[in-house]
Parts: sequence; C-alpha cells; structure tokens
Amino acid sequence: MLLPRRSVMVAPISRKKRLTMESNNGPMPTINWTELRTSLIGNAARTGTLPSIRLPAMPRAVTDFCRKAEDPKSEPADLAKIIEADSGLTAELLKAANSSQSGSRSRYATARQAISRIGIRNSKLLLMAAAAHGIMRASQSKLLNMSIFCHKSLERAVFARHVAKHLKCDGDLAFAGALLVDMVLPTLANERLSEYTEFSNAGEAKQWRLTDFERQHFGWDHAIAAAYVMLGWGLPDELICCVLLHHVGPRLLDDPELGRSEAAAVLASAWIPDFPLQEPNGFDWLQSLESRWPGWDLMATAEATDACLKELGMPERQVHGLLKICQKRLIPADAVEQSGEPRLSPHAVG
Repeated sequence: MLLPRRSVMVAPISRKKRLTMESNNGPMPTINWTELRTSLIGNAARTGTLPSIRLPAMPRAVTDFCRKAEDPKSEPADLAKIIEADSGLTAELLKAANSSQSGSRSRYATARQAISRIGIRNSKLLLMAAAAHGIMRASQSKLLNMSIFCHKSLERAVFARHVAKHLKCDGDLAFAGALLVDMVLPTLANERLSEYTEFSNAGEAKQWRLTDFERQHFGWDHAIAAAYVMLGWGLPDELICCVLLHHVGPRLLDDPELGRSEAAAVLASAWIPDFPLQEPNGFDWLQSLESRWPGWDLMATAEATDACLKELGMPERQVHGLLKICQKRLIPADAVEQSGEPRLSPHAVG
C-alpha cells in the first residue's frame, strides 16, 4: 500500500483497474484516475476531520468553459466565445500556445486559434490551473512571502513538464498538477499559524516532513485538503490524484502504473527545496532519479527549467532557484562562471 491507511485514504493503490486506449504502437494502458480518486478519498466534497477552507469560487468563464467542453460536439470557436470574456484567461491560453514548449513555429493571436493548437482537453486543464493559481496569488499569508511562494510553484510546474517529457506522459497535466500542489497552504498557514510557524522554525533542523508534521498535529495534510477543495470545484480526477499523491515519497515510483505517470513527474517536482522545507531528503531523492530513470539528468533539467522561466518573464532574482542549488551541490565552486550566470550543461534539454 502506497498511502497511509487513514479515515480519508483507506484503499491501496494496487486495487485500481486499468482502461485501454489505442496508440500508434498498439494498445496502451492508462490509469483509471476516477477509480483511483474514489478509492482514496471517495466522492464527498470534504470530511468532518478537515477544516473548512474558504477560497473564492472558480471564475464563471472557467466553469462555463469546462461545462461546454464536456459536450463532444463543442468546437474551438464555441469555447473561444466563452473564454474571450476574460482577458486574463485568454492571455494564459495564448501564452501556452505561443510558448516554445508547444512545439509550433506559428504565432497565435486569438483564443480560437490557441484552443485549436493546444486541444480542448489541455485548454481546459491549463485554464483551470491558471484560475486556481490566480486565486493562490491573490491570497494573503501571515507566514509566507507570497511572491516567492507563487514563483516557486511555477518553477515546480515547469520542472514537472520537463520530467513528464522524459517519461513520455502528459506534460500539461504534470504542469497543472505541480502548479497546484500547495494551493491551500497559505490559507492553512493562516488558520493554524502557530503550528506552521513551529514547523518553519524547526522543521529543517529536526528533519521533519511537512505531511508527517501535519498528520501528527491535525490528522490530515495539505495534499488531502487540496484534493477535497479541487473535488468541490469539479476539477478532473487526474489532476486531483496528482496533487493528492505528491508527498507519497519514492515508493510511488515503484508502482508499475504510477511510477512513470504524470503523478511521478509532480512527485519529483515536490522534492525541489523550498521554504519552509517540506521534504528534507528531497534533493537527494532528485539525484537518485538519475539511476532510476536512464538518460534523465538533474542538472540538464534544472537548466531547461531555468530557461523556460526566463521565457515566461519571471523576475531575474527569482529565476535560478533549483539551478543555483544544483550548482552548489553538484558542481565544484571554481567551475561556476564568475559572472554568476548558470553554467550550461552539454546535456541541456529543450
């Protein structure tokens, strides 16, 4: 069993079943995310053991888009009319469609063109992630520097997309999941300020894992809390599961189905050191992936993440988080250029 047997997480992952979908190489198994989510947290919007987390509702444009997207007869033009009412969300779609990560040399100027390029399903994922991240950016915290917190969330998301590329799974799902793993932490830290302050002050020295600390003090953790919020919002089960499983630890990678899935990419992104330090062994676990995943390179992935963050316009002082850690831990000090710019690896990925 990959997850602790608790009141909200009682079924072993091994009980999930598989669906089959066709690929160019014949039948390709895929995870039944709905059955997995149901086996782990059920169908209720929340349980009595969890706090009532007060977050704004999803923007009307996003909920209307998602509802319309469920109709198999929906066309990009129909969906574009819904999202064009929100200039911020339209900009997010265009940013995704015109990003170098989209693999297209064309430039897209309208929501309809962006949806056609990205696809309806991935447009839905990206819009929901952007809306939820916007809610997180608007949050106030008595403990966390929200500017740094949100930039760190974006770094994790970009990193997860690169990991997913190596694992040959859905990069957009991995990006969205990693972006949202800590979405409820600012609110939880405000409501349980003394406990989270204790963790931020002593957690690293005592080698506490944040989820262990939360379960010991509250009987639940922020991954479970976020999963219930996302369930209440009606977000897709694959996205909920990626968030729910992001602190399971390296044992998730031993699962024959989940170990090379989008959930594994999100899991790896959660090991990037942050503040407060949620996984004291996270960087060591990241290094261990090089032996587990042949051909994967931590430094190269950090460099690719760094380059993407610059492309996305992240402030220079926030860009080099993981890359600086890798340079400090993996490269001798005299090998880093005096200019302070990242030293590019010959293995850098695109």
